[in-house]
Amino acid sequence: MTGKKITIMAIVLIVLASIAVVQKKSSDLHRTKKVNADKTLLENIDLNTITELDIIDGSNKITVAKNDEVWKVTSLYNYPADFQKLATSIQRTSQVKLGEPVPAGNIDKSEFGLDKNAKQIILKAGNKKILALKVGVSRDASKTVGWANQRFITKSGDDSIYLVNDDFGYFLTNNEGWIKKDLLKVNSGDIVAITSKDIKLKLNGTDWKLDGIKKNQELDTSKLSKLKSVLQYLSCKSIADPAKSENDIGMDNPEIYTATTKDGFTYTVKTGKPNDEGDVYAQFAVKYDRPTVPSKPEKDAADDKKTAYENELKQYNETVAANEKKATELNDRLSRWTYILDKYQAEAFLLTHEKLVKEKEKKSDRKKKRQTEGLNDKIL
Repeated sequence: MTGKKITIMAIVLIVLASIAVVQKKSSDLHRTKKVNADKTLLENIDLNTITELDIIDGSNKITVAKNDEVWKVTSLYNYPADFQKLATSIQRTSQVKLGEPVPAGNIDKSEFGLDKNAKQIILKAGNKKILALKVGVSRDASKTVGWANQRFITKSGDDSIYLVNDDFGYFLTNNEGWIKKDLLKVNSGDIVAITSKDIKLKLNGTDWKLDGIKKNQELDTSKLSKLKSVLQYLSCKSIADPAKSENDIGMDNPEIYTATTKDGFTYTVKTGKPNDEGDVYAQFAVKYDRPTVPSKPEKDAADDKKTAYENELKQYNETVAANEKKATELNDRLSRWTYILDKYQAEAFLLTHEKLVKEKEKKSDRKKKRQTEGLNDKIL
């Protein structure tokens, strides 16, 4: 081999080596780095330091923040948040495993739904952002293999794209999703008296008596049940803007419903105007009236009577203290807000005397009904 040929071959080898080096560097620029597959999304983040959660979905932003040691939905007039729901959501996120980054070269993140319109979940400690998560689209094959919740994500401080087995749907994008909607849980069996509009009802033994009912009328049991049970599962739809005036929400001339229970509580519900959706503004108050103090026995009463009295008085004081505490806590939670009730729930508070009664069935009608039912039984 001539010296000239050797020189040419050497040059070719050098060129090929140079190309390989350049290709490796280029590949390294776009190849995602290998990470610990068991690393979790909130690795090395102390969950107890979190003081704010922001959820951004398009132009909609939800903020839940800790203020004076109380979590509030600041984007809903600072109404108290459902802490259990918040804690569960963050705890669930902390268990999400990142796995390996998605293999990718030069990619457009919008192909994974990770552009500026992606849903964002931001956690803060004080004013410091400790996590900014973007949630993209699901993988096309995910549903077919039983992983319907998989989503592509990115996180702050890391340009990699990950495919995780979670859709983060529990980070709700409406304010109402972050509050406790339950208002009252008053057992309908404990109610002994109800007043509402032109209705005045009182429990007499096991029967309900309605003032002003005529001889040819009787209570409509389905309507009566609705009137008694409305406080048992009562929940709100949302919270009204505190800046609205009494005239705006109809509280300058409200309808008033009261229910009194056998243990001395009186629940008052004021209902105002309907809003644009037909739902109704409502305000609540709770009052507790102490029962009569047990009678003290005479000085010369038998010891067993004195002992019974002391036990009865102790039980009385404990019950009164517990009930007064309950009334105070309910008023602290409810009385400072105006709630928005679903129009179907609010109907019970607006029942009238006319709608609560129906005409009694005539004897002749009852006889015909029994005869018809008997005939049908024979046919069957």
